[in-house]
Amino acid sequence: MEKDHNYIIEKIKCRLLINEPFFGYLLSSVDILPNENIKKFQIYGNKIYYNIKYLESLDINIVTNQLLHCLMHIAFCHFVRKKDRIQKVWDKSTDLAVNNILYYENNRTVDGNTDDKFKGKAAENIYETLKLDENNKNYGN
Repeated sequence: MEKDHNYIIEKIKCRLLINEPFFGYLLSSVDILPNENIKKFQIYGNKIYYNIKYLESLDINIVTNQLLHCLMHIAFCHFVRKKDRIQKVWDKSTDLAVNNILYYENNRTVDGNTDDKFKGKAAENIYETLKLDENNKNYGN
């Protein structure tokens, strides 16, 4: 992998500002902080946390996609919109909503599930469908 974690993040921000200014601006406006107590990436409020060793082990394009995935959760205020929903089902719903946007609308590789039947659907709509599927076996753990 290229350089250290700070360099990688700054390089991603610069690339996005030049090639995808909307995402570049959004990513530049959130705090992206190291946290050795997590395994991969994590969102808390409007901050993105990452494990340094994990980030440095990945290709820069994968890190970009992971950061954009986190960013979309923040932009869509998924943490606020959860309300009294079941956490596990809500997490699957929001991941599907974000992954579908990144995959189908932005041609990005995603680390997780997509489903064209949820294409263009909000997390709340996806949640209602997944909640009815007692096993949720088709949408990961």
